Amino acid sequence: MPHAYNKAEFLSVIGIGHKLLEVYGQMVVIELALKDRAQQWRGGHDVPAMITELNISGLNALAVQLSSELAAQHCTDASGNSSIVNKFPDLRYLRHESDFGTGNSTDCGLQRLLSVVQDVIIQLRQEGVTL
Repeated sequence: MPHAYNKAEFLSVIGIGHKLLEVYGQMVVIELALKDRAQQWRGGHDVPAMITELNISGLNALAVQLSSELAAQHCTDASGNSSIVNKFPDLRYLRHESDFGTGNSTDCGLQRLLSVVQDVIIQLRQEGVTL
């Protein structure tokens, strides 16, 4: 199950200038690539854990950074309250400071997350993971 069509579509958001959309699309691609590569399809959306399971030192460090940058983002949880992003699909409910005020996600925070996501993609490609 290569999901080549899906990955190509979600990668098409790169460079469009919308950080949230770029982060989300690239996170979907990483998730699909790792699930496609696994011996058995894995449920869930814990991309940092999937990266760590590859047991590649450079990627392990990036997985920690990715977890940290995701957790630095704020979202609206299922109860309508403010929460941190636990898994990347939570980004659909991002609480940006322009809507929710100070103490929520910022453009700078999204840019930091985007940079880590892009580093993950580069490293995965170097390790032969098809994206």
